[in-house]
Amino acid sequence: MPPKIQDIPRLDDSFDLPKTIMRANCNPCTTCVLHPKGLRILLLYLWLSLTCLPGPARAFTSFPRRVLQSPRSSRGDDRTNAAGAAAGSNEEEEDVDPDLMGVRVDGYPIPATPCRPDDAALLAKLYNVPGQDTLFTTNSRKQQRRRALSSDDPLCVIVAGGGLGGLAVASALLRQGVNVHVLEQAVAYQPFGGPIQLQSNALWALQQMAPELYEAVRDCGVQTGDRLSGIKDGKQWQEGWLVKFDAATPARKKGLPLTLAINRVVLQEIFLKYGVPPERVHTNARVMSYDTYDDNDVNDDNDDEYGVTVHLEDGRTIHGGVLVGADGIWSRVRHQMCGLPPAEVGIRYATQHAIYSGYTCFTGTCQHIPDDIDTVAYKVFLGQQQYLGCTDAGYGWQHWWAFLPDEPIMAMDKRSNKQHNNIDNGQAMLERLKREFRDWSPEIHDLFQATQPQVVRQRDLFDRKPMWPWTDSKNNKHVVLLGDACHPTMPNLGQGGAMAMEDAYVLALELADGIAHTDEIPKRLERYAKRRFVRASMAQFLSRNGSDLLVDWDKLRQTPIVGPLAMGCINFLQPISMNYLYSADI
Repeated sequence: MPPKIQDIPRLDDSFDLPKTIMRANCNPCTTCVLHPKGLRILLLYLWLSLTCLPGPARAFTSFPRRVLQSPRSSRGDDRTNAAGAAAGSNEEEEDVDPDLMGVRVDGYPIPATPCRPDDAALLAKLYNVPGQDTLFTTNSRKQQRRRALSSDDPLCVIVAGGGLGGLAVASALLRQGVNVHVLEQAVAYQPFGGPIQLQSNALWALQQMAPELYEAVRDCGVQTGDRLSGIKDGKQWQEGWLVKFDAATPARKKGLPLTLAINRVVLQEIFLKYGVPPERVHTNARVMSYDTYDDNDVNDDNDDEYGVTVHLEDGRTIHGGVLVGADGIWSRVRHQMCGLPPAEVGIRYATQHAIYSGYTCFTGTCQHIPDDIDTVAYKVFLGQQQYLGCTDAGYGWQHWWAFLPDEPIMAMDKRSNKQHNNIDNGQAMLERLKREFRDWSPEIHDLFQATQPQVVRQRDLFDRKPMWPWTDSKNNKHVVLLGDACHPTMPNLGQGGAMAMEDAYVLALELADGIAHTDEIPKRLERYAKRRFVRASMAQFLSRNGSDLLVDWDKLRQTPIVGPLAMGCINFLQPISMNYLYSADI
């Protein structure tokens, strides 16, 4: 029998593999190793035992992370001049979900949200769930009592964060009759944005949670998973493909939808139309902290109280049965749960509470049709300590991203103490990219040439080691994390949003499937975390090591014996990893 996951240390604790297996009451026997899920768990344990140790142990699982002074003297000045629009907005939007901030991409099509014959019935069902108008009018803690749950008196769930994961879990819970409200710190959802890729496993989870929502996304999106994906050498592109990726076959074998691209604006509108009524999504509602209480309280008449009290930045206080922290990598819910200093929250303290990859990522969207658009959807160009990828965004548009080594934006911005104009800043970033990739494939420069400066964005890439637990076990277990708040993922496999969607699906199952009493909540949340930990951590592992391999490709290729062996392993393991990611084993 595969080992159970329990008592796995938090982010900053050491990880002891033998003790963990002993606590799991499991020996690494032949039966366990041959069991597919058991094998994955043992591999994960091995990886965790190495990555959570300091010093040279990490060299066995990935290339070393870099704190870089760029080898090219021009990069320092370039970085100061091109610190990105994000740098100018750190003061006000330092921990706002970038998916909600939006990027104006003039000309990128925004198809109309579909209308269906049964829309009225669906909306009536969503509006009939009790509690829609009582979140900010009911201020008594006595409203959250230990009690039996029913359709007339459902569980109240507060979701911190209105990004993809937050809206997904709210949509799924509302369909099950749960009284759910979403608190989004952004002032408003932006009415513009570029494309976003939804991977097969994310679409499958969405299909299970909300079929109407999935159908609308499918109808408005552009399928990209039915074409070839692969890797080329950036400077020797004439040699053809180094590695080819087949995302369609594993998805079809598992019965999953194929990957598609969709406009962020359309995706938000679909969620707000088919998922969560606007009355349940509260913008300009920044969660600052929370208090938990349960039947162990001894204050006067509080013996039957349970749940969580949420404190907002504007002074409002909200009470609920469960708080879901879906507020991204700089999650304030996670920050408090891990006992970190309250003042050290947000991207300005990123290097203290997250792992900087050593790379910054530039992104852009442009109107451009490659010659191989009918057969190729996704391609990556590799070089030494940098790479660039691009994908079909539909409607004759391409979305691209470029990794370059550099210091975090915050350090450069604090030293320069400059304000940046978006257009001038975007032009500076494009000029830098043209220099950095000057000897690379003409396809790359076609993308740069077609890109308008104002749509170029830059962000530094951070992730974290797997954390456990995902619930606030120090108090009561009525607070839980979801998505990047508990497992931030490097973007090269497109699994960050997909893992959040899977989290939402499993959490909704646990909180809505046959739960009859509030006393069941802690056990249900813990069960959700145990179901999700292994798979989410494996996605982190594959994404992190995939990024390290990509940026070190040129050095790897020139290393005798090791280089060819590594490429052989990549070609061998790629179908296995794709089959695992594009599975429904969640």
